[in-house]
Amino acid sequence: MRYRLAAAETDPLHCAHRTNRSKPQLYAMHERFIADVVRNHHNGIILDRWGELALPDGWLVAGCLFQTVWNLQAGRAPEADIKD
Repeated sequence: MRYRLAAAETDPLHCAHRTNRSKPQLYAMHERFIADVVRNHHNGIILDRWGELALPDGWLVAGCLFQTVWNLQAGRAPEADIKD
């Protein structure tokens, strides 16, 4: 499943990776970020059920994304110490 995190489909800052592959480092960073975020079991569940939530302007942001990546970089479990 392809996930859309905190961005409208038309937002050029968040869609640049899909439309401009002339920046392979940016594309690779985005792909790694998405892969890291979904390693957190809770994020994966939320994203799998995103359509069912039917939130008109829902975003998945903040600590659950940042802390997941931080945890992985530090060699910790993806879900460690996330309180939000």
